[in-house]
Amino acid sequence: MFIRPASVALPVFLAVSSVPAWSEPLFGSQNCAVVVAARPTLPEARAWISENGYHERARVFLSSNNWFAITVGVVAKSASEGIISNGVRRATMPSDTYCTSGSSFLKEINWRTASSGAPSTDLWGDFDARPMSVVEKRFLQGSLALAGYYSGLLDGAWGRGSQSSLEAFTRDKFNEEPSNSHAAALVIDFIVAIDSEGWEQIPMEGLAMNLMMPVKKMRLTESDGLYKQWDHSDLNLQLIANDLINSELVSVHNFAESKSVTPSDIYKVRKRTRWVTSTTDPRGLSVYVRSELIRGTWSTVFITGGSDSSNELNLMVSSISTDTFGSLIPPENSTLMTHAMKLLDEFEESKTEPEPQVGVSQSPSQPEPKSREGGTGTGFLINEDGVLLTNAHVVEECSSINVNGHRADLIVSSNIFDLAAVSVRGVDLGEPLRFASDSVGLNADITIAGYPLHGLLGGLNVSRGSISALKGLRGDETNLQISAPVQPGNSGGPAVNRFGNVVGVVVSKLNTVEIADLTGDIAQNVNFAVRGDLAKVFLMSNGINYTEANRGTEKSVEDLAQMLQSATHLIECAP
Repeated sequence: MFIRPASVALPVFLAVSSVPAWSEPLFGSQNCAVVVAARPTLPEARAWISENGYHERARVFLSSNNWFAITVGVVAKSASEGIISNGVRRATMPSDTYCTSGSSFLKEINWRTASSGAPSTDLWGDFDARPMSVVEKRFLQGSLALAGYYSGLLDGAWGRGSQSSLEAFTRDKFNEEPSNSHAAALVIDFIVAIDSEGWEQIPMEGLAMNLMMPVKKMRLTESDGLYKQWDHSDLNLQLIANDLINSELVSVHNFAESKSVTPSDIYKVRKRTRWVTSTTDPRGLSVYVRSELIRGTWSTVFITGGSDSSNELNLMVSSISTDTFGSLIPPENSTLMTHAMKLLDEFEESKTEPEPQVGVSQSPSQPEPKSREGGTGTGFLINEDGVLLTNAHVVEECSSINVNGHRADLIVSSNIFDLAAVSVRGVDLGEPLRFASDSVGLNADITIAGYPLHGLLGGLNVSRGSISALKGLRGDETNLQISAPVQPGNSGGPAVNRFGNVVGVVVSKLNTVEIADLTGDIAQNVNFAVRGDLAKVFLMSNGINYTEANRGTEKSVEDLAQMLQSATHLIECAP
């Protein structure tokens, strides 16, 4: 949860002062700044920023009441209520966060001075956990646990055990001391695992306990009241959850102890409200049992795993908790995620040859001149709150954005993913699309929708194709290659599977003119889409709701077209 001294409340920045505040809207007439805290002195403001992990994005303003207001972004007024509500619910913002026009701010303070003692946030600098929030530290602990280097609790407290685990990881893998780039590499691997295996914090029904589980791999094989058993589809990994009385508690833990080779191999805890037994049997099978006294009975999880699942078991054990948690993945603009995005960006740049590129991708929105002249693209509805997903390049440098002629507000944009979310209030935009719960496979059938060549072609265009490759140009792992025809204006449109679930976001097409000049042949139907898994990460990290769906019943091509027609909309960008 968000850590902040309870005795210090946010002051209201409306105090009367003889010092004049800005007379013009500081953040624009339609925007406001998100205020997460205020402190009476600049050193206290700096300390708060460091403790709560806002070092990358915090701005500090001196207010007319002589307090220092800490802001973490500027958002559209119309979208501020939803953004703050999501932040509070996911414990990434304090409960008394609010949005202000800045009318009482006197000046912005440069708080990042040498005297602030701020740690380095350079990607290649020495690792420092101080700028990170509890959510970020917990995520990094989870990354280390799945890599097999951390066995403590995922509590977001970065102490000696967490640091030693990171140091062991970097020594083994890189023969180096930890840097921010090493933490970023861990995070990228963890995000890939979350996407491919479906790691989520899952509540144990009726037991007031929860733990992380790869839901795409674990199958519920037995269920009888509170008794539940899950088995991994590929690995020797089993989880049992049940509620026990005192006699059953003793029997279960004695059984676990009996599996050890020698008494010295047993780790056990026997407290009034918690019992833990951990050991390894002669065959190398790891056994872990944890029981918590809750409401008079013992909520218990029993986990066993072979050598092939030691890392997965490690993460499950570390994540067991009786507390509730918000978002698993930190916000995209957090220190940890920013480092991960920078590392991905540098990796992509390292693969680019210095000479002119062959077959550079063209964004299928209107051609992009040196100065933005406006254009059109596509977006699709993803939730009941009127939020649409599109490409970042569709809405960048727009003085205003319209969806089907209605004013839209930009919520968030990422140039790394080339994704953006916009919102439209008070307008019926149809039925939201749902994301596929599993990753799309090679040669899978897809259907795309969009508004290509708006002004020349009339209305929505729906076309079909398949997944040609699971990587984009030059092995870009953020994209899929698709064969469905793409034209200028298709940018931001959905790509759905045969069940009607989103598996990608149309983003670009191959530059066929360059290919023809260089090879003498014209490449056909070589187009790209942002992976649906990464689109979900983008939405999750920014606190935007979406829904997932399993495969279900295969839909006819006519039904798919009708579904896409309801959810897909024209986006217009005014320069």
